[in-house]
Amino acid sequence: MKTLILVRHGEFMHKDPFVPDIGRPMTRKGRRDLQAVAARFAELNIVPDLIVTSPARRTGETAEIFGRKVGLSRDQMQVNEDLFEAEKREILRVVHLLDDKLDTVMLVGHDPAMSSMLHHLVNADVYKLKFASFAVLNISGRWRDASFGRAELVHLDVPRPVPVKIGWREKLACWKRERIQKLEVFSVFMVCLLLILAAVAAMIYFTAHKASGGTP
Repeated sequence: MKTLILVRHGEFMHKDPFVPDIGRPMTRKGRRDLQAVAARFAELNIVPDLIVTSPARRTGETAEIFGRKVGLSRDQMQVNEDLFEAEKREILRVVHLLDDKLDTVMLVGHDPAMSSMLHHLVNADVYKLKFASFAVLNISGRWRDASFGRAELVHLDVPRPVPVKIGWREKLACWKRERIQKLEVFSVFMVCLLLILAAVAAMIYFTAHKASGGTP
């Protein structure tokens, strides 16, 4: 049996027009999410024999974070050009070419290909791999036997919300925003009320003058 771990990189700076896609780094949030997810992965006591990553900067950073958490050396990390901008069939080919001496391999790549690969191997639309997510699959047989429906999903992990401590400055700013919003709503209400009262007063005035036969 083989164990395949599919990992999607953390959130990255995808809106920088001056940096090519392959060189875009992860955001601070992306690295923070990955640290937490990689720590939970280490608790599973699954140690990859090899981590294969796409050449993108963000996937390289992801591989290093996971590698450090489970105590892998750089010699146990490999860059595969075919994983960048890959489709499901390219990822499947990478898996089929893995050495059968390796029992556990982690692939670090990009979506939508990684989610498509997951769905293909387990024959189910189980989950879309979001940023900093990983799935652990068991594949019966050899690596070349990985195919449609031949894998079992044994673990799936996603980033969890991190509680944020709010200081007195942030609380004061929130209170001010709430007060301003309430004042804005009250101001709009008063303006509408005054307009209605003015319209009613005008109607009463014209009606009274018309009834008395006078001219306004």
